[in-house]
Amino acid sequence: MQARTVHWKSGGHKEVCASQDDQLEAAMDPDEELLNKHAPKGFLDPISLEIMNDPVMCVDGNTYDRPSIEGWFNTGHSTSPLTGLELEMTSLFPNISLRNVIQTWREEDGAAILASARKDKEAARKAMEEEEAMRGAAEEPYVMRSVPSLAGKWREL
Repeated sequence: MQARTVHWKSGGHKEVCASQDDQLEAAMDPDEELLNKHAPKGFLDPISLEIMNDPVMCVDGNTYDRPSIEGWFNTGHSTSPLTGLELEMTSLFPNISLRNVIQTWREEDGAAILASARKDKEAARKAMEEEEAMRGAAEEPYVMRSVPSLAGKWREL
């Protein structure tokens, strides 16, 4: 099992910060990396710079992915990650509209991006196999062959 990051700073809590490990695993997923590159900037969490799965609004007026902003607050911060200003409260409000838009984008545009990438990868794999086959054929030893000429005589090639 993978080791989990433990924070000991604020209040001496020993809770496992699973959201950070989830973010690390997502960063290792090539599909998620590709989607992060092509997603509209408004879909990206300003802390993790990854597509938000559970967008929430903070009192600073900005939207964050819930695990990222909760991780920010759980490490003892009481300021806005973007402005640095002290927050009056750390309440979070679900941004359901944005969550629905992101989900639709994943199902439509995101799926098309992934399908295109897989198609390109398969075409590249086939081209490489063909090139290797041609290279292998070119390396075969030369064999003398006799073939009939148009005049009916045999000649060496």
